[in-house]
Amino acid sequence: MRSIILIDMGGPQTISEYKFFLNNMFFDRHIIPAPKLIRFLLSKYITYKRLKKGWENYQLIGGTPLKNSMNSLLNKVETIIDNSKDKISIAYSYVTPRINEVLKENYDKGIRDFTLISLYPHQCYCTTSSVRYDIGSFLKNKARCTVKIFDNFYRNEFFIAFWIKMIKNEINSNSMISPHLLFSAHSIPESIISKFNDKYDYHINQSAQLIATKLGLKHSVSYQSQIKGQKWLEPTTSSTILNLKKNNIDEIIIIPISFLNENLETLYDIDLKLIQFAKNNGVKKISRAKITTSDENIIKMIMGFINDKI
Repeated sequence: MRSIILIDMGGPQTISEYKFFLNNMFFDRHIIPAPKLIRFLLSKYITYKRLKKGWENYQLIGGTPLKNSMNSLLNKVETIIDNSKDKISIAYSYVTPRINEVLKENYDKGIRDFTLISLYPHQCYCTTSSVRYDIGSFLKNKARCTVKIFDNFYRNEFFIAFWIKMIKNEINSNSMISPHLLFSAHSIPESIISKFNDKYDYHINQSAQLIATKLGLKHSVSYQSQIKGQKWLEPTTSSTILNLKKNNIDEIIIIPISFLNENLETLYDIDLKLIQFAKNNGVKKISRAKITTSDENIIKMIMGFINDKI
């Protein structure tokens, strides 16, 4: 039997789980590349500073939809795969069930064949490298296993088709004529790019170019959720919106290109903050391309990974 595991960051559903999430995320050496003691102290401090306000933001969006969307994705894939040969599960980096827990559960059942699908489209030390590290850490001292990991699918035809469909849905529902596509990705420190020869920004730009070209629309790439204290990837999404407005661009669709699940950044940072910021600054028509994780294109992409045909 083979274990198929769908992996994402995770979404906290209670304040205690949110505390667990924050502690685990900021203790991750791929999020804060520092010695263990420094990471431990920083994770406690950041969690203390963020917990109350962050949880309030989750309440404003009605709680995280991530686990529900992952379960929907799992259910759709389960209806297609051969359940006599494959066992499909979900694992998360920072909430339960965690990657090592799901791997252990399956390994203890005698499974030695693993297909792991990380729902991060673009290579990044903070995400894809973190997932690969967790997988490798668990399996390195175990009996010989067959392991296939699928990530970095930023050019995959079904990934591109997925975003084209989501954008067209947004154009039609808002009666837009020729909107400017603003691809907004989660930012990362520039030090990560230089230190680890990270391809994240290159991959983001490649995805954006492919999607915009197929739609025949102009586009920009920007970054959101920067934290003060060091230089992060730019330009910011807010500054890009202001520049577009200065150039008399009043139809904008924001595309959260680095995500395949709705989350706090899409529903709060973009929908409640950035879109209102744009409207306050005179942008007449702006909206965000919504994410349907269990869309047929994502299912086709995942089945291609499972069947090793992509």
